Amino acid sequence: MTTPLKVAAVSMALCVSLTGLPQSPAQETAKPPSERTSTEDAKVPPEVDQALRARVAQFYQAHVDGKYRAADQFVGEDSKDAFFGMAKPHIKSFEIIRIDYSENFTKAEVALLCPADWFLRGQKVAVKIPLHDLWKLENGQWLWHVMPAQNELHTPFGTVRKTGKEGESPLPDAVKDPVAAARTILNQVSLDKSTVTLKINRQDSAEVMVKNSMPGAIRIQAASPGVPGFSSTVEKEQIGAGETAKIVLRTAGAKDAAATPDTMVQVRVEPTGQILPVTVKFVMAEPEPPAPAPQTPAKSKKAKKKKKTT
Repeated sequence: MTTPLKVAAVSMALCVSLTGLPQSPAQETAKPPSERTSTEDAKVPPEVDQALRARVAQFYQAHVDGKYRAADQFVGEDSKDAFFGMAKPHIKSFEIIRIDYSENFTKAEVALLCPADWFLRGQKVAVKIPLHDLWKLENGQWLWHVMPAQNELHTPFGTVRKTGKEGESPLPDAVKDPVAAARTILNQVSLDKSTVTLKINRQDSAEVMVKNSMPGAIRIQAASPGVPGFSSTVEKEQIGAGETAKIVLRTAGAKDAAATPDTMVQVRVEPTGQILPVTVKFVMAEPEPPAPAPQTPAKSKKAKKKKKTT
């Protein structure tokens, strides 16, 4: 049985390793039928497609509202026990990104993407959970089903594959130790430093390098606090797998600048939703010494002699 934390770890791994940056659901659903993956999807009767989408929407809206008993009416009779027994993480919304029909439009596999928040060691992490469902048309109504197979179990929150000998744990490593899996995922995006020091009363700058060790691309943004004369600039927002990018922190260097408290720049990473903090310490530079007064050049001895003889 997966717990919400285990689902978060597995979901984050799926989102990053399989897709990098998740494709916008609108992009997928906006494709014309001829470009869809399913062999039968292009000829699906509109009334069948609309009926299924309406049932899926009602089923997952019940999950968003936390009304799981209301979702029971959309579950097939042979799957009710499995549905009530499985863990159900609280999702904030849902979007259908693909539907593949089969068996003369009486069965359908539905792919969804569901934003949710997870808390890992006190830190809130925004994740997008990829879901894969099986629906069947029974007595004119679409119903959700769990279809256990010999080597895998389909659930509304992922597929668990059974491996190894009988009696061994069927869970993948990410599920066996979800905290370690989640930590590994989050540590794949890192900063080369977490603290920089800048002179507030002089022009100054520092660079922070962001490294992406994930197999997919990420996007970053740097939120600058409202400190007069201070700014942060992201060299490039999208960082490919294995690439690095820099964030430049600058002070304008106003001469009348007063002592300024330390501040923090928050580097936000998508799709993991993590926040990487950079502490900025402001110091007052020593005043520059005044420029030396220009000296009158000394007269040469020859000039002095000549003056005496005249």
